[in-house]
Amino acid sequence: MIFTTGNRNAENYKKYIVITIAVFAVFLSACYGTPDEQTRKGREIMEAFLSERSPESYSVDTAYKDLLRTAPDAVEETCFVHGDYTIDGDRYEYWVNTDTGEIFTSEKTEEFRKAGYELMLEKLGLDPADAKGSCDIISEAPRSWVVPVDTDSSEYFRNGFDNGDVGFAVWIAVKGSGFTKDRWTPEDTSDWNKSEAFIEVISDDNEPFPDGFGYYKFNEWEGAKYRLSKDNVEYTPALDAPVVITGTWVTSSVGYEYYGTSQPEYYVQFTDSEIIYGHMNGEVFEQDHADKICSIEEIAAGKYVVQAETSGGSRYTYRTSEDNNDILNYYKTWNEEEFPKKYRGGASLTRESS
Repeated sequence: MIFTTGNRNAENYKKYIVITIAVFAVFLSACYGTPDEQTRKGREIMEAFLSERSPESYSVDTAYKDLLRTAPDAVEETCFVHGDYTIDGDRYEYWVNTDTGEIFTSEKTEEFRKAGYELMLEKLGLDPADAKGSCDIISEAPRSWVVPVDTDSSEYFRNGFDNGDVGFAVWIAVKGSGFTKDRWTPEDTSDWNKSEAFIEVISDDNEPFPDGFGYYKFNEWEGAKYRLSKDNVEYTPALDAPVVITGTWVTSSVGYEYYGTSQPEYYVQFTDSEIIYGHMNGEVFEQDHADKICSIEEIAAGKYVVQAETSGGSRYTYRTSEDNNDILNYYKTWNEEEFPKKYRGGASLTRESS
């Protein structure tokens, strides 16, 4: 009985192994395809291409039929065969369209990425000396890291960008000033079709460039950043960046004489914590006094609400005009319900320069 049971267990174990191997084979077939006519055709196209380039030093190492999983339990065949090849000792990836004979390889991937990156710098008006980045190709090609063979990388991008056949996602870190929310507008990206730019702003010139680029790095960036696409510009200020109203402003009340010239009652400048009132001595702004900013909020692009307090304890509000971002209306209260009664036109401000 003991030996009989052992033999039966051994037989069952053998059956288990056979079934496991069969299931694993089915899994491999579903993932990579089986050697069939399409696979052989793809390999032949690639071998013929390589034999013309380097007849003595090439090999097509693998060939798999590409399958597209359309559901957890369903896959569809595509027209592509892909794999690896070696030429002159270097190993690359390839994709072959067995319907058209088109060939895509990873040999010139970095060259193409550089061309897309440089074209985007040109379109954005950025100095290459102040920027560093990377580029991912977005096109009808099977994968973003393989590109058409025997194609000029610069023309590929420039022509594809213009006619919409090819797009690219460019990741850029840039140093410099002038990167406000209105640096670029949707009008600047109206012809972008499929392309996108992800821009990280480095405010400190002594800070090094990031050591990598991509979606995760961009989303983790704590400085100011832009995401630009067709007809769309998204700006995110730095997480710790204070809100500051830029430019020199003047009060609406005029006819005062300072330093021998007729001037508005005050010239006004803002910091993140104070409203500075002063006068112009020639071209030099000289402070008269400053009021404390108790709160400041950017309620929309270029529109602000500022609550301030004088040294004597009087409270007032500046709020950007609904019709003009270069006008700050003055209200001698913090209470919005009292704005109609507390509006003071003479104390309201107009931006004189940015």
